[in-house]
Amino acid sequence: MGRDRPEGPVHRLHVRLRRRRRLSAGQPRQLQRRGLRRRDLRQGLRRGRLAAPHLGRRPRLLGVRLRERPGLDRSQVKLGWAGALVVLWPALAVAQTVEPPQDVVVTGTKRTRRGLGVITVDEREIERFGQTNVGQTLERLPSLHGAEDDRGERVLSLRGFDQRGVTTLVDGVPLAVPYDGQIDLSKLPIDTVERVLVVQGSTPLLYGPNGTGGAIQVVTREPTARASVRMQTEAAAFYSTRTSGAASARFGKDGQLGILLGGAYDNRRYVPLPDGFESRPNEGGTRRLNSDRIGLTGTSKLVFDLDARNRFTVHIARFGGTFGVPPGTRDFLVRNWRWSDWQATVLGIAHTHSQGALQIDSHLYASLFGNTLDSFDNDRYRTQDRPKAFQSIYSDQTLGGFVRTTLAIHERVKLNTWTGLRHDVHSGIADRGEPARIARSNLFTT
Repeated sequence: MGRDRPEGPVHRLHVRLRRRRRLSAGQPRQLQRRGLRRRDLRQGLRRGRLAAPHLGRRPRLLGVRLRERPGLDRSQVKLGWAGALVVLWPALAVAQTVEPPQDVVVTGTKRTRRGLGVITVDEREIERFGQTNVGQTLERLPSLHGAEDDRGERVLSLRGFDQRGVTTLVDGVPLAVPYDGQIDLSKLPIDTVERVLVVQGSTPLLYGPNGTGGAIQVVTREPTARASVRMQTEAAAFYSTRTSGAASARFGKDGQLGILLGGAYDNRRYVPLPDGFESRPNEGGTRRLNSDRIGLTGTSKLVFDLDARNRFTVHIARFGGTFGVPPGTRDFLVRNWRWSDWQATVLGIAHTHSQGALQIDSHLYASLFGNTLDSFDNDRYRTQDRPKAFQSIYSDQTLGGFVRTTLAIHERVKLNTWTGLRHDVHSGIADRGEPARIARSNLFTT
C-alpha cells in the first residue's frame, strides 16, 4: 500500500531570507512591515526561528521557521539545521572578511643623458631578433636604413646621414676604411657583442670626430666570472651553414685577469629566389646569381684589473672572407664583380683610471684593411680578358690615439674633454700593372 508514517508530531524545515529596506526621510514607518522588525525577531526566537548576524554594513536578518507538519522526524530536522548552516557559513565568513589594502609600487629609470636621442640594443634584444651580424641588427631600428652600394657592400644611413658622417666604434676604437670613410657592418658577427649604442643627432667629442649625423658604438662582452662556453650552429637546406662560438673565463686570486675568445664561420652557397620570380636578362632561374659568401671571424679580449682604480683592456679582431656581388636585375651594363679577398684587422689598447669624481680614458688603436676586387668577362667568373675586366687592390691603415677625461662636478653637471690624433694611409692599385696611388692624412682633435 504505502510506507507507514511515524507516530507523533513531525516537522518540516522552511528557510526564508528577508532583507530590511533602508527608508528615506519621507517614507512612512508603516513600510517597515515589509521587512523584519525587532518585535518579529523576538517572537521568532521564541517560536524556534534563528537570527543570523549582520552581513556587511547593512543588517540582514535570516529567519528559519519550524512548522509541525507530517513528513520529518527530529533527526531529519537536526540534519536540516546542519545543512543550512553549512550552506550559509561561507557567505557569512566572506561577508565578515576584510581584505587588507595593497601597496602600489611605481618604478622608473633616471635619465642620465639629456638632449640626445639614444637607442640601446642589449643582448636580450639581439637574441630575440635572431640576426647574425651587426648590420642586420641595426637595420631593424626605425632611424637606420641599409642599402647595398655599387660594390655590393651593405652600408647604413642614420636619419639621412651616410656612414661618412656617422662615427662607428668597436670598444672605443674608430672603425672605418680610410678610402671612403665607411665600413660594412654586415661583416661583423654578433656573437661576442654585448650591446650596440646608437646616438641620433650631432654627437659631442665623447665619441670622437666625424659625428655630425650620430654615432654607433659596438661594445663586446665582458669576461664572465665563471668559465663558460657557447656554441651555435645554423643550417638552411642545401645552401647555407653557419657556426659560431664564444668562450670566457677569469683567472687570478680575485679574478683580475679576464679572457674572452670568439669566432664564427659563415658559408652561404647562394640566396634562393622566391616562387613566382619573373626571369630577367641579368637574373634567371631559382638562385640569385653570384650571391655566395664565405666569412671567417675571430675576436679576443683581454681585461686586467690592476686595482679598483685602474683597468687595462686589449682587444683584437680579425675579419676576412670572399664575397660575391650579385648583378642588378635592371642594369643595362652587367658588373660581374667579386671580392676575391677582404680582410680587416683591428687592435685596441685602453687604460681607464678613476679617482673620485675624475675618470681618464686613454686609447691607442690600429686598423688595417686589405681587399681585392675582381671584375670578370661574363657570369662564369673565370676569365679577365675583355677591356671591362680588372683587378683592383686596396690597402688602408689607420693609427691613432686619444685621451678623454670626465669630471663630475654635480649629479647633473659633467665636464668632458677630448684630445686625439689620427693618421690615415690609403694605397690603391686600380688595375694590374698600374702604379699604386698613396694618400695620407692627419687629423688632430681637441
